[in-house]
Amino acid sequence: MKKQQLSFFGEIDLQNLKEEYISSFNFEGKQVKIDLNFFDGDEISEETFNKTQNFLNLIEDHIRNAYTYLGEDYDSEGETYGYIEHHAEELPEKELQSIIGKDSLEDDALYDNLFEYLKLQRIGIFPEDSNEFAVFDFSIGEKHTEYVIAIFVNSEGVMVDLGIES
Repeated sequence: MKKQQLSFFGEIDLQNLKEEYISSFNFEGKQVKIDLNFFDGDEISEETFNKTQNFLNLIEDHIRNAYTYLGEDYDSEGETYGYIEHHAEELPEKELQSIIGKDSLEDDALYDNLFEYLKLQRIGIFPEDSNEFAVFDFSIGEKHTEYVIAIFVNSEGVMVDLGIES
């Protein structure tokens, strides 16, 4: 058996994999769920393991890049803006107030205020898919919506797609 230590997940047997490994970590004071998923068999190559370890070693950089990408998409009125717009219009006033922490929603910057509360909830890692190697799920909060903004990242950490998912 070939066992290796993998950041966030501990010891992994490369020749006897589980389908999923689940963990969490603290990023800037907030707990983020992270899961590692395998679908193509019971083992992975050392090359795939190393690619995964390298990605995880740079996870904080990848997160910061994802936040930047999210901001750029919002500023260009892309999917992120649509997500914020939808929730600003559909959520009850009291719920919006509980999210943004303001008594009044008369502020012209309601969308910007709501955007500021968009946080990383989960990172899913899929080592066998080099194009959509990881997905970063952002939300205004699981108790407020079932929808997330999913940013898909390749194995080099390059953002390849963004979409709304439930």
